[in-house]
Amino acid sequence: MLLAFGLLYYVLHKKMINFQELKRLFSSDGLGMLFLALATITLQLFICAQRLRLLLAAQNIRISYRNMLRLTYLGAFFDAFLVTSVGGDAVKAVYLARETQHGHRTMTVSTLLLDRLMGLLGLLSLTVFAALWNFRVMWEQSYFFPHDFFLALIMVTGAFFAGTALPFSRRLYKWGPMQWLIHKLPFGGTVNKAYGSLQGFRDRLGAVVVAWALSLLVQLAGLIGGYWLALGLGMHPEIIPFCAAWLIANFICSFSPFMGIGFGQFMYDQMFYLVAGLSNVGGTLATALQLASIIIKFPGLFCWLVTRENDKPPSATLDGKNEP
Repeated sequence: MLLAFGLLYYVLHKKMINFQELKRLFSSDGLGMLFLALATITLQLFICAQRLRLLLAAQNIRISYRNMLRLTYLGAFFDAFLVTSVGGDAVKAVYLARETQHGHRTMTVSTLLLDRLMGLLGLLSLTVFAALWNFRVMWEQSYFFPHDFFLALIMVTGAFFAGTALPFSRRLYKWGPMQWLIHKLPFGGTVNKAYGSLQGFRDRLGAVVVAWALSLLVQLAGLIGGYWLALGLGMHPEIIPFCAAWLIANFICSFSPFMGIGFGQFMYDQMFYLVAGLSNVGGTLATALQLASIIIKFPGLFCWLVTRENDKPPSATLDGKNEP
């Protein structure tokens, strides 16, 4: 929070946010683009709900789309209003576990972790593609250090794909030091069950690939929504540099707390300058995105309020049937 508000003070002090352009977004000139952006960004939540349903179905856990959409909105609300970058996922994990029968909750929550990882991999995949597509422009910019950037991009990409492969590795799972570590951990039994659940996806890699493809659609929807916001703010950036700057900034900010407030304005401002050569654009665009996110995620509050804390049986089914 100190970092977030410290950067927010810096952003305001340096006047990185053009409030006149933000007002234009809510005027008759930009309102149409705002509605298009809200509709496109909302589409992300609908695709995310289906992605998690798909991964759970691969583990023979069935949850209705309506119920999953409710949980997705609930998690999105807490993701926007809690001070951590994973607050929404934690709350969503709690409520998702309550929808699942006893004995299968660890499997459900570990699948949620895989869903989160697929989302990051989808974003990273598009980021790498956009950076390579914009390679020549970035390389020619004198104020940019392309050698360091592309080296960092290669390292991050390799680390993420290696990290994705590790949960599916039986050799690593059965490795002596790994087994010793799992048994010594305070929650080693839970870690062991979670690891075993992810091992089940070795025989269901098709579902993982489809989840990754849906993650690409999620990020494309966000990218299109961001471009609508830029047009609504009166900007007319070139598409390719815009895509590269947006995706790089979005990937970095996906790890920031407090919905990226402060951090997002600073990072978007830097990336749009370094990658796309646009000055005094990113901070305003990041603020518009945060306002749009609050609007589309706020219905999650009602999803949370109508969620009852009672002893009703779990709604999830296993192999299409409730457990006895």
